[in-house]
This record gives sequence, structure tokens and C-alpha cells, in this order.
Amino acid sequence: MKSSILIAVASAPFLHAGTLVLMDDRPAMDWEKNGYPIGNGRIGAVLFGGVEEARMQFTVDSLWTGTENPAGGYTEKAKQPGGDCFGSFQSMGNLVFRSGTASGAPTSPSHPEIGNPGQKIDAVSDGKADTKWCFEVHDRREIVWQVDAGAVTEITGYRLTSGDDVPARDPWTWVLEGSEDGERWTAVDRRENQDPIENRKQAREFRLAEPARHRFFRFRFTPRPGSDHFQVAEIMINGLSRYGSSQTDDYRRELDISNAVHTTSWSRDGVTFSRRALASYPDGVVGWRFEASEPGMISGILAIEGDHPGGETTTASGRGIRLEGTLDNGLGYAADVAVMADGGKVEARNGTLVLSACDAATVILSADTNYVMSRSKNWHEGNATDRTTPRVR
Repeated sequence: MKSSILIAVASAPFLHAGTLVLMDDRPAMDWEKNGYPIGNGRIGAVLFGGVEEARMQFTVDSLWTGTENPAGGYTEKAKQPGGDCFGSFQSMGNLVFRSGTASGAPTSPSHPEIGNPGQKIDAVSDGKADTKWCFEVHDRREIVWQVDAGAVTEITGYRLTSGDDVPARDPWTWVLEGSEDGERWTAVDRRENQDPIENRKQAREFRLAEPARHRFFRFRFTPRPGSDHFQVAEIMINGLSRYGSSQTDDYRRELDISNAVHTTSWSRDGVTFSRRALASYPDGVVGWRFEASEPGMISGILAIEGDHPGGETTTASGRGIRLEGTLDNGLGYAADVAVMADGGKVEARNGTLVLSACDAATVILSADTNYVMSRSKNWHEGNATDRTTPRVR
């Protein structure tokens, strides 16, 4: 892995912003009409898509479908395999990041309708520290907060935010549990006799002793002795980027032409996210950096979708993905992707990479063909992976 591209993509926010900037406050849903391009003279990419699914269409300057074509033929016969085809440049594929786990809205099986006016359970997932879930607990019943992550998800910790008043109402003793079916539960974290959080509307972080993987999660809170109310402003589990809401704020995407950096940023539930991309000429790769203002918030699936099905394969192992194929003219092509994550976990699964509860992640993309400028070698030689793999190591 070349260190220069890692330094460049990680330090991109600190570059002096140039005067030549393209920007938009809406996602780019059409690559041709709305996407912003980056490139290094050999590999090029167009970034588009939205918050939940980000796409990077990419190709290289030698991915050409034609043959020698001395006659310049454009007939349908010439386009057939083995024909004397003029050809065209091609897209190699799309690098796709599908973000997070679309979890459902939190529920409270123990207190389904309980909450003071304007202080119901939905307040703990609205991203606002000045709202809260608050109600009386004279019966001293256990308080249950539960969420369905929608799929098995790895978590590394969580944070609780105090309400705006009365410290004695803060969570006191609780168990965080996980389940595969919502019926049988396993404890993943336990806290007892916790002091009130130091300040009002302040978040306190809790890290798990080891990561936990479940679909369902629930807190079982025991009310604090001597307090007739329970309250909490926010409950956020690292690894679950949202609870049933797709609402984002401050969305912005831009291409800083002066520095050749593409940036997409937005906020959700009080967390700021960013994705930055640049194409490095010295390293011959494209770098893509995912970050969040809170730890453990980068989760999702990274995949390569090739544009020439039938003649290509996609495999994943360790922290890498490979796309490899051959065009009808015999030209081989390949793309190698490597991921370096800060915290969390990266694992290969069904030809993709699954990122779970990472603090940040850097994705390196290398793509090439086996083209050589030699007629005696029929214009190609060796394997394209001989060129792509070393660039991501």
C-alpha cells in the first residue's frame, strides 16, 4: 500500500480550498447529468449516488473493444467476435458502497405508550440533545428500549445523552442485550450504579469489552432509587447509523477543481459524515475516504459491479476485492480494491467487503488492462493483475 495516497486522501480537508469549486446540495442520481469526475490521466472515475448508496464509475484509458481495423469498418459483422471491429472505449465498472444498516424505529415493549407530552420514545433517536424520553416510574418497573437492526450487525459500543434537567433521572443500572430472533437474548454489556452524567445534554460513551454481532438489540434500564422519573435524551449504538429515518441535514457535494478533491458531506442524528475521493498520479490509484464525527459509525457493504457480465469474475478475500475479465478482442482487464479501516471490522463475504462499526475507512482502487503497444504481441501481454495488485499493497 503506497503511503502517499493514504496521506493525501486523509489530509484532503486541510488543503486550502481553491476558487474553482463545483457544488450542489442534492445527491447526483444520474452519473452523466450530475456526477463529478476525477482522474489522473490514466484511470478516471465519476462519483454519483446518494447517502445510502454511493457509486464510483471507473475505467482506464486502454479499455478498448476494437481490433486493428485497418479498413475502419463499422458494420455489424465487424463488431462480432473475431471481426475487424473499430471498437470503442468502455466503462470497466462501478465501485459501490451501500451504507449502514437500515434499522427500524426504536420501541419500548415495557412502556409502549409512556412519555410526557412531547417526550416520547422517538425523541431518543432524533439527533437532538434538547429533546428527551421522559416519564414517571412510580411502579419501579424495568424500562426496555429495543431496536431491530434489519440484519445481523456488529456493534462496538454505544452512547447515552443526558436530559436537560434533574441529574437523578439519568440511567442508573442497565443491561444491553443482543438477539438473533427477538426472543432469546444474550447480555453484551452490563453497567451498575452509574453516577449521573456530569453535565446536562452531554453524551457519555461506553465501549464494549468485545464486539457483538446480533440483529436485535435492547436496553433494560432499572430506575434510579429515590427518583420518580426516568429520562434520556439520546440512545445511539455504534454500528447502527440510523433508526428508521433517512432524514439528513446539511447535505453538500463538491468538486474542488483546484485541489482535485471530491467531497460529499451530511449530518444525521447529530453525527457528521463525509466521503472524500481523489485520483493520485504518482500511485496510479483512486482513494476514497469515509469518516464520521463519532466513533463506530461507518458500516456498510463495499462491492464492485463489472460492466461486462459473462466474461468477468468478482472475488473477495481478506480486505480486498478483485474484478477480472477479458474482452472479445482478447484484452484482459482487472480492478483491485483494498480497504484500511480505523477500528471496527472488515470481512469478505459473498464477493463483497462488509464494514462493521468502523471509525473511518480508506478505500484504494487500482484498475488496468494488459495492453502493450506491440503488434507482434497482438497488443496485449501477461495479466492485468500484475499491474493492479502491487499498487494497492
